[in-house]
Amino acid sequence: MKKITIYIASLFFLSAAISCDNDFENINTNPNNSEKVPGYTTFRFGSRYLIDNTRDEWGSGRMVLPWIQYWCQVNYTEEDRYQYRDGANQNLWKDYYRAAENLKTSIELVEADPLTNVQFGAINNQIAIARIMLSYLFMQLTDTYGNVPYWSYGGQSNPDFQALQVEKYKTPKFASQINIYKDILKELREASEQLDPSEKVTTGDHMYEGNAVKWKKFANSLRLRLANRLKNVLPEALTDANDAISKGVFTSNDDNAIFAYGSTTSDANPMWRAYFVKNRTDFAVTNTFIDLLKGKIGNFPVDPRLYKFSSPKIASIDDVKNNTYKSSTNLNDYEGMPYGITSGMASEVFTSGTISFPSYDVLHVDRGEVLMEYAEVEFILSELNNWDDVHYQNGVIASLDKWGVSTQDQADFLNKLPSANEENVLTQKYIALYMQPHEAWAEYRRTGFPKTLLLPKHSHTLPAYNKNPAGTTYTFEPLVNDMYDLPTRIPYPSHLSTQNTKNYNEAVKNLGGPDNMKTKLIWDVN
Repeated sequence: MKKITIYIASLFFLSAAISCDNDFENINTNPNNSEKVPGYTTFRFGSRYLIDNTRDEWGSGRMVLPWIQYWCQVNYTEEDRYQYRDGANQNLWKDYYRAAENLKTSIELVEADPLTNVQFGAINNQIAIARIMLSYLFMQLTDTYGNVPYWSYGGQSNPDFQALQVEKYKTPKFASQINIYKDILKELREASEQLDPSEKVTTGDHMYEGNAVKWKKFANSLRLRLANRLKNVLPEALTDANDAISKGVFTSNDDNAIFAYGSTTSDANPMWRAYFVKNRTDFAVTNTFIDLLKGKIGNFPVDPRLYKFSSPKIASIDDVKNNTYKSSTNLNDYEGMPYGITSGMASEVFTSGTISFPSYDVLHVDRGEVLMEYAEVEFILSELNNWDDVHYQNGVIASLDKWGVSTQDQADFLNKLPSANEENVLTQKYIALYMQPHEAWAEYRRTGFPKTLLLPKHSHTLPAYNKNPAGTTYTFEPLVNDMYDLPTRIPYPSHLSTQNTKNYNEAVKNLGGPDNMKTKLIWDVN
């Protein structure tokens, strides 16, 4: 049996994909501590570390969340205009691999000492859910960058999967996108089959409280998501999609994969901490998103989720924190922050009472972060069934229900809902994915929807304020040359070109284009 010594510092492992520091082994050695740590602790830490650092004010708020135009910044708007900070990109890359290292370690701990770990949950179940979370992580990582160093439980014999093995590969290869995606499909299928619904999953399960049936549905639904993404470039993807459906995907909001947060500052939602602990009141809901919900752009009537997603513009951030503002159904009480304006313009537009913050429903301390939900499954089923109207309506209803829209408001909205077609289904999917920006960004790149986003070199109307009368327009000028659409990927962080030069150069060569924001991933064929 492989002997594993774990210590507190291991919760912050750097993977082989992060660094080739000559002192790496010394950093990761603590000869004075041989305490056994249960596998569920590193699973729990790795899962939370992933969500905390991809849904916070940096990994989300200054990259994909504004790019997909749910929120934008109210002061320094350079990142909204695609000039992100390389330091933030380096941290994001490292955060993915730190989380992955902990998830991998949880498997190793459980396998090394099953007699100790079985008291916390069935051994196979603990391994299976770590495989599912690793699949979720690497899917999002590959969707972001393209070819990346990769590891999976079932792919340990693959010589191209070299990540997270610092003793063996200090400078790991970057596996190809197609091989990663194929392996993730296999991992999710095998993990679903590995789960025993009659047994407890694990202590410390922040999503399903140890319910193996729910984890099975999550694995199958994730496989459906990925298979749908790949169906135009991978012939066997539709077989995977159909198999996932037959094995059981989400069938109600009770199945939603939601990572739970608590009511204390240390256990709070990452965006709540950004606003109310770090005092980063840097973000507001965008004009394009609010205008879509108000029915000013797009094909839909006024959407009652407007009042769930956004606060009235007169609400201060303290009102939002304390839920002391009065809700309003007057559309004039909601104003989105102009997306794509200069920092100078932003400081003029954003003043007290002029722009809507996110709502209390979004910015409350224990809001769970959604990894995947039932509404998305229904929209995928609509797409796979030639834009089926029943699945489309089911998806809309599921989203309305999730956000607590009243029965009467739901009925009023559904009575005016246009019939299913490609644009309508995918635009409603975009609305339902609010606060899941990585998935919404991937779907925009795959499909080109919604058509309501403000693209570079295009114009939109400014809200009336002291310097500009009503009807004044502005043009979105990106800070990256030759950008006429959303970024299609995030370039690799700069440290990789010097710390893993050979494999970095090979990865760029295999991208099919330069290491920039315009090179498309393999499934981006719209």
